[in-house]
Amino acid sequence: MRPKTLEITNFGPFAEKQRIDFSRYEKNDHVLIVGNNKDTAGADSNGSGKTQSFNALSWLIFGYTPNGKPTDEIIREGTNFVKVSGFFEDHQGREIYVQRSRKRGQSPELLFSIDGDDSLTKRTAAQTQLTILNYMGILENNKEYYNDFLNTTYFSIDAVKAFAGKKSSSKDRMNLINRFLRGEVLDRAASNCKTKISNLQGAKEVAEGQLEQINERIESDNDIKTLKGKISENKSKIIDAESEVSDLEVKLESIKKRSEVLDSIDDVEGLIDQSTTQFNDYKEQVQESIEDLESQVDKLSSINEEIEKTEAKLKKVDLKALEEKANQYKDKIQKGKSLVHSLESKISSLETQISNEKTCPECNASLMIYGDEIMSLDKKALNKSLKEESTKLKEVNAKLSKLEEGEEKLADKISIIEKHQDKLDSLKDRREDFYKIPEKIQTKKENLERQKTKHEENIKNLNKKKIQYELRLKKLPKVDVDLKDDIELSIETLQNKIKEYRDNISRNEYIIENIKKDLASKERIENQVKELNEEIDQYSFWKNGFPEIKRWMVNSFLPSFEEQTNHFLSKLEVGMRVYFDTLKAKKTKKGEFKEEFDISIMDESNHKRDFETYSQGESKRIGICTGFALRELTLNKGYNAFDFLLIDEVVDSLDDTGINEFFNLLNIISGLKLIISHDTPLKNRFTNVITFTKENGVTTVKQT
Repeated sequence: MRPKTLEITNFGPFAEKQRIDFSRYEKNDHVLIVGNNKDTAGADSNGSGKTQSFNALSWLIFGYTPNGKPTDEIIREGTNFVKVSGFFEDHQGREIYVQRSRKRGQSPELLFSIDGDDSLTKRTAAQTQLTILNYMGILENNKEYYNDFLNTTYFSIDAVKAFAGKKSSSKDRMNLINRFLRGEVLDRAASNCKTKISNLQGAKEVAEGQLEQINERIESDNDIKTLKGKISENKSKIIDAESEVSDLEVKLESIKKRSEVLDSIDDVEGLIDQSTTQFNDYKEQVQESIEDLESQVDKLSSINEEIEKTEAKLKKVDLKALEEKANQYKDKIQKGKSLVHSLESKISSLETQISNEKTCPECNASLMIYGDEIMSLDKKALNKSLKEESTKLKEVNAKLSKLEEGEEKLADKISIIEKHQDKLDSLKDRREDFYKIPEKIQTKKENLERQKTKHEENIKNLNKKKIQYELRLKKLPKVDVDLKDDIELSIETLQNKIKEYRDNISRNEYIIENIKKDLASKERIENQVKELNEEIDQYSFWKNGFPEIKRWMVNSFLPSFEEQTNHFLSKLEVGMRVYFDTLKAKKTKKGEFKEEFDISIMDESNHKRDFETYSQGESKRIGICTGFALRELTLNKGYNAFDFLLIDEVVDSLDDTGINEFFNLLNIISGLKLIISHDTPLKNRFTNVITFTKENGVTTVKQT
């Protein structure tokens, strides 16, 4: 991926919309980047924005800067917004556009498109960043992709020393090479193999546990042949028991039939006894009734005598005359009571007038009512009238008492006569009943005779039925009916045994079925364990095989890496040589090795020396050659997406000889080279120069 344009707004010291046009340069051109800080005395280039331009490009692609500053700190002072955008061209000729912006204190926004396809921009900046990394071929689990960018594309003084120096451990170097060779895929495959082996081992343990349980069950159960023998034995016992039950049931049936006939005979005999008893009871009752009726006939003469005496008494009295006289008494008593009532009212009225005088409303004269007339009050006349009326009342009450006494005596006499009449009527009714007694006696005798005939006929029929049952009894087998309960108990016992035999058969058949299932399961699980062992062996092979493949890939890459590094060192015309080694003997007697990535540096005298023992110029040359070699090889093999180099002040500490060697080296390095330097005289060596000028705190860009 090669840059075409870069537009910077408010990033660090940059003014708004500072544009760098990379399309004006050829593919392998060298471009010098210098600075002029007019805000600093002596026109020093520090702080002019040279390094910030590389940081802006780094922030645009990854959202990071090498110094790790927060985004709010890279926003130009006095502004609250930063934006960097750029067009790139990939190796397929497609146009790539990236734009990253952020307001102070807010979340960033990130746009990404290929040939104008805006669908690659996702809902969040983080999701869009993953899309960009995926486009560049960076695996999701690669957490060191930014360090890889610094080791192969963005070269600073620290980065030049990083790979070869003590800052990078053997493990760090091995991991970096591993990432460029996509060794993570093999690591992940080996890890997956370990996980798979663990899962398979777990499944195998489960299967072996199931197999152990099945074997225990099979061992605890009898063998199928023995169980089948028990089933056959139980079936034979069932046949014998069922035969015995059949014989007993025949006997029981005979007993039941004989018992039924005997019960029927008993029932008939009971009916005969019952019928005889009932008839005899009925006969006795009828005879007692006839005797009672006959004894009552003797009382008829005494009843006639009573009737004659009563009739004689009644002839002496005229009941009708007495009743008329009683009515007369009642009329007189009623009239007397009316007169008493009238007299009492007059007396009450007189007493009221005497005690309560009436006055005339006009003249206030005292008044009284005498008869039907109103006249002047005469208390003497009123008292006289009161006395006369009271005397009359006493006389009337006396006569009324005599009348009521006479009525009461007459009522008692009438009542006695009515009782004699009732007695006479009753005696005559009894006499009529006595006249019917001979007829009743005859009727009872006739009924008794009919019942006797009916009884004798019923007894005859019952005896006939008894004889029929007795004849049927003679035809039945002679068995002891008292054995019925014993036979039924024996049948029940045998049936329980038959059920027990059947249960034994079912249980043994169930055990046989389970044994067959266990045997089938055993075979299936044994095959499963065998297959699991085969799978475990296969995954175990690849668990060791994938690291071997990765080691082979690294070892295949290292000769080219070593050769390229030493080729670059030779171009610098130095006598130092670099050697890479990935295996180191372990301190064991088995001759084992462990993975490492050691760098051996031999000086001109072929002595091995540590990187830090070399001078600054020598160590920089070694770092440059190692970094450039790693970059060239990864770029050529398609492991690096960036077809440009960012070189920040790496050349400044070199002497003239070193600078000449460095430019000789640049001529054989592919891609666009952007070189930052404080050394202004270097302009004479470049046809392309980008100048960053800072004035009044703001940096502007100029390309020449």
